[in-house]
Amino acid sequence: KTIVAYYYGGEPTSMGIPYFEAMASLFDRYMPEEKGFEVKHVILSSLLGVDIDEWLPFLTTRCGSYLQTSYDGLMRGKNYVKLWEQKVKHCVDSGLKVATISVVNSELIKAGAESTLKYLSSLGVTESGWLPFMLNEQNDGLKYGRYAPTMTAFNDYMIQLSTIYQQLVDDGAAVPE
Repeated sequence: KTIVAYYYGGEPTSMGIPYFEAMASLFDRYMPEEKGFEVKHVILSSLLGVDIDEWLPFLTTRCGSYLQTSYDGLMRGKNYVKLWEQKVKHCVDSGLKVATISVVNSELIKAGAESTLKYLSSLGVTESGWLPFMLNEQNDGLKYGRYAPTMTAFNDYMIQLSTIYQQLVDDGAAVPE
């Protein structure tokens, strides 16, 4: 009876903390622990417009001090990554476990699997997920043609990532799961 309430799409935190508290209360009411339910609230945020200090109590009590964020390398530009990095560091320094979800794109492939994994490790990211770049309404046209790697390139990247991950773990390094 584990339920994962996964909030994503656009920027979910833009709905505000009262909305999330109301959602969590509904889960408490209809799926209580005493009936064997375990509810995990997970928020996927860009972090850019989020006041981490304001959200910290909710993230700590309702999300188990866990937060997911998107990391797509330099696909969104250097300034975006610089701001994102500051937010991730603030989250980690505040005691949150930060996980990333990455859409493997040409910029991540250009940076290289080893560089990307070491970068996420250096920020204190504890978990990472990897998705292929897919054609959809949000990235049709120029974005898809510019950033989407072939499936062969995606597979090669994932093989490299897995190999480097295992080498780092064998060497005793702390790397995202």
